Amino acid sequence: SACQTNLKTASERATTWQTQIKTLSDDLRAANGRVTALESQTSASAAGLATCQTNLKSTSERATTWQEQATARVTDLSKCTADLSKLSEASNSLTTCTENLSTSNSDLRTCNTNLAAANVKASKFTEMSNLLTECTSSLQKTIAPQPTLPACIGGSTWKSAYGYCLDYAKGKDNYQYCATDSGTAGTQKLLATEACSECGMCAPATIS
Repeated sequence: SACQTNLKTASERATTWQTQIKTLSDDLRAANGRVTALESQTSASAAGLATCQTNLKSTSERATTWQEQATARVTDLSKCTADLSKLSEASNSLTTCTENLSTSNSDLRTCNTNLAAANVKASKFTEMSNLLTECTSSLQKTIAPQPTLPACIGGSTWKSAYGYCLDYAKGKDNYQYCATDSGTAGTQKLLATEACSECGMCAPATIS
């Protein structure tokens, strides 16, 4: 009887163990399925990682290109800034030129005004000159003609004790003695006023 009891207990335990073994087998199969799924996911992740790395490389290359383009834009901007500075200088120069032109126009207007005034004065001067010419002409007609001076006698050979006729010209020391000094010999004993035109009392003899 005890043996049967033990046998029964052992049989029940064997049944329990079989159930547990089956459960463990099911769990193992489930675990294997999970491992397979994880392997698939890992493979997919590896492919995704490769794609990500490829995309990252492409993005890096694009970033490098964008950086180069940005550097080029900065260079262009610097050139543009320099050109803008030159344009500003040119604008300032144009402003200065415009101001100088305005000043020149003002000076030109002043000059034109002065020129107009000068033209008026010149016109008046011309009128006065014409009037003076008419007056002089009338005066010459009114004044009696000067008497004709007698011809000088022997002036080319005349000589006094103090010099020749040339020494009796106005401004010379002998000029004041024209009326008293006479020639030294022959017909040349005439006074200097009769022989020398330099004294202003006779006219040079006309050679025919």
